Amino acid sequence: MGIINGSSDKLTGEKIQWIPVFNELDFTFWVTYSGHQPYDMESLDDTEQYPPEVKAEYLGYMEEVKALYPDLNERAQLYLAKNMSLDLAVKAYINTYKIMGRLDDLVIVLYGDHEVKMFNYEIEKHTEDMLGRSMFDTPLIIWSTSI
Repeated sequence: MGIINGSSDKLTGEKIQWIPVFNELDFTFWVTYSGHQPYDMESLDDTEQYPPEVKAEYLGYMEEVKALYPDLNERAQLYLAKNMSLDLAVKAYINTYKIMGRLDDLVIVLYGDHEVKMFNYEIEKHTEDMLGRSMFDTPLIIWSTSI
């Protein structure tokens, strides 16, 4: 499908969002990539893990996150920025169903299989205070047009 190692969720989503077009019944299981550690800006220079287009994507999101949460630790800002990639991929998937007139057929289930890793207590506590939730929470989200 042309998905390269280190692709962001948004870049992957641009490929898989069209799966329902070719299948009347669709089940897509997707292990996401973007939100995983490391969360230091220097790690984005690893071109094997973060190809140039992925690094540029995350840096663009960092600007948005910094504008919303200027006092948040940079590692937590990068965590949020990387996860924006998944947000946009899910949005694209939803829009595909809208375009097809099948939005009522779509159910999305998102579950984090573990807490955010590689944060120390001080960063965790500061982030919890800023965002109103613990970085150790693993939310379960179920979404459809009827719930």
